Amino acid sequence: MPKSRKRFRSEVYVPIIPHLVYYETRNRLIYEFSVAFGDCSVSDDLEGWYFSKAEDELIPDRITLIYTDTSPYTATEGQQLRRELESLQQTLAHDLGQEAILIALIPVEHVSED
Repeated sequence: MPKSRKRFRSEVYVPIIPHLVYYETRNRLIYEFSVAFGDCSVSDDLEGWYFSKAEDELIPDRITLIYTDTSPYTATEGQQLRRELESLQQTLAHDLGQEAILIALIPVEHVSED
């Protein structure tokens, strides 16, 4: 019977902007996620929308989704990961000059035959 292992999935939605900082940020996230968690997946040039509070309107957006699944975590380690992602969110918004950056932390279960 397959066993399940609880993990977290970290997803970072990076707005595509025509500046070098976007490419540097994208590549840095791919590297950091791969080193920290063993791998990551990337979906480039996705269609997105967001409501801009500054502009008071719905704005189309092109995004890159970078995500990874963690190793199994304790509750304390999960809280630390959440704090690190909150810090990353602020850094990315500043570096990319965006109102906000969406980062999701989602509990997932992997099914394995082990």
